[in-house]
Amino acid sequence: MKMPEKLCTDCPLREQCVGGKGPRTIRVRKDEAAIQQKREEQANLQWQIHYRERSRVEHTNVDMTSQHTGPVKARSFHPVFHRSPS
Repeated sequence: MKMPEKLCTDCPLREQCVGGKGPRTIRVRKDEAAIQQKREEQANLQWQIHYRERSRVEHTNVDMTSQHTGPVKARSFHPVFHRSPS
């Protein structure tokens, strides 16, 4: 999206703008609306509390399966995992 130079010249935020001369070019992603919606959700206190707990669980899972400590082998009694070699 190209901004007309007149909009840049009259912009009240011109002093805060990036350096350079001439009109600015802004690229808006196709999923920008979805990104903005997710950011609004993430600002919610309930979401932050839920995410804090989830990140703890995810870190625990990574620690258990990381190469640093070696992968954890799950025990299973399912017949698929206990086939005799042919």
